Amino acid sequence: LLTLGLIRIAQGRKDVGTNLCRRGIKLGLKEKWRKFRSRFSLSFAPSIALVRRLVDRSCSIECATAMSCAKICERLNEPDAALRYYQLAIENDPDYSPALAAAGRILTARHEFAAAIDYLEKASASCPEDPAVHIDLAISLSGILQFEEANLALQKLFALGVEPPRALLVLGRAQTGAGDTTAAYESFRKALNLAPNSAEARYALGDNRQKNGDFKAANSLFVETLAIDPSHVHAYRFLASNKSMEVGDQHFEQMLDLLQNGRLTAEKRSRLHFAASAVFEQAGDIDNAFAHLTAGNDLKDVIFDPASCASYFGSLIETFDAEFFKRTQNWGSQDRRPLFILGMMRSGTTLVEQILASHSEVFGAGELEAFNAIVDGLGERLASKKGYPDCVSALDQQSIRDMASDHLDFLVSLAGDRKFVSDKMPTNFLHIGMILTLFPNARIIHCRRDPRDTCFSIFSLDFGGNHPYAYNQTNLGYFYRQYERLMDHWHRVAPGSILDVQYEDLVADQETHTRRMLEFCGLDWDENCLDFHKTDRTVQTWSYNQVRKPIYKSSVARWRKFENHLAPLLAELDISE
Repeated sequence: LLTLGLIRIAQGRKDVGTNLCRRGIKLGLKEKWRKFRSRFSLSFAPSIALVRRLVDRSCSIECATAMSCAKICERLNEPDAALRYYQLAIENDPDYSPALAAAGRILTARHEFAAAIDYLEKASASCPEDPAVHIDLAISLSGILQFEEANLALQKLFALGVEPPRALLVLGRAQTGAGDTTAAYESFRKALNLAPNSAEARYALGDNRQKNGDFKAANSLFVETLAIDPSHVHAYRFLASNKSMEVGDQHFEQMLDLLQNGRLTAEKRSRLHFAASAVFEQAGDIDNAFAHLTAGNDLKDVIFDPASCASYFGSLIETFDAEFFKRTQNWGSQDRRPLFILGMMRSGTTLVEQILASHSEVFGAGELEAFNAIVDGLGERLASKKGYPDCVSALDQQSIRDMASDHLDFLVSLAGDRKFVSDKMPTNFLHIGMILTLFPNARIIHCRRDPRDTCFSIFSLDFGGNHPYAYNQTNLGYFYRQYERLMDHWHRVAPGSILDVQYEDLVADQETHTRRMLEFCGLDWDENCLDFHKTDRTVQTWSYNQVRKPIYKSSVARWRKFENHLAPLLAELDISE
């Protein structure tokens, strides 16, 4: 019926085709269809091909017909085709909330958050009583880091007297993103009370406890998560990283069985390989540990273009040259509050921030996306058709002062009247040119670590985000050399603005190098900096475990355990002993 209905629609017989499709949908909702649809999926290949052809034709069809076709496409697991039909329905009726909500839902699932928000805001206005719309809108707003707006979207739902557990989980994640883990704890706890058999609620509460340093409670919640859902990849991932799983124990064997026999996406298989690697390394089985590392990295669906990387770094060097800084030296804000802690990932940025944030006059803001947002939106702000950094040539004194003022307002909203606010986004090393343009008096602490340890540590962790170089040894070494090239340039054009801190020196003599950092910032000595592990802060990076303990040296020269497996990386780095 579905196939015949689509054929009739394609032939122009919309009334007959729509009726057939509706009958097919009605039948499709029955239990027999749900139970056996996977067995007969191949028989729908002609329907799928026809759906694609209809979408490619972008035919003008009635709203109801478009909605029927969209639902058929979703049943056939064709979200792209379904989205196009929902969009056709919206073209016919721009205020039709079911189509707006469905299009927003698909885009949210695809992490196309900005596009999803356009549909979901309209759906929310026209159908405020639909909980799913508010939840999807909050997820998308959080996806573009608008956490306060996500909170407001959910409050509209709660104002209706409805508090679904899923909405509370989304709220907790938005509160976590905004830095309020105390409020997030209450949201997750409430969700768990409402849905005590929810694996996701237990996991979210465990993640919250972990970020706040309560590893015993976190690990217990992760174990409870796996008791409910033995396929919960993230629970295995954190049990492994917290050293709460051993080779041969129940959860380890369960994880390996899932990896071998589970029907998992490539992304989930990759994460389990990283978890297995951590457990094998802890047991001293280096060969198995590295085999899983390689498998996990190989499953990453990314492309790294060395030529484009070198070109981008070169364009930064050419744009922000000595002449540029001479021309713009008095354009920015003279405010000294911004403190940047940057460097390659895994170079010690979290440790350095935890030490400095233990000082009474420093607020540790963590990894802020602020300068990524400034750079990403610069072309549009300057009404330039050029991309960054080419659009920098259109900067003038007023636009620089406006951006600096906006950023300072943001920092004050986080930290009040603290003398310094630290931003430890490691990749801000790319943005030092813009940082010093807006804030020529900003303090920049550059974290360095042995390149072999830095690169191997990146290779050994399951990083999300935009790091396409991170999953291949040769690419890692190449990117590292480009990073060193850029940092050498920043030191040349901005002498005195950047303090290099070597990780190995810091862990060997914490007090000396802590005093050196405080002197660089113009801060008096504070004994709390030596007891940084006692400072009560939320830490949301992979170093959450390290900064809850006093300084330890076991991460120094970790690469040597894996030296026999690192020939491509070592050849690219070309370091002489």
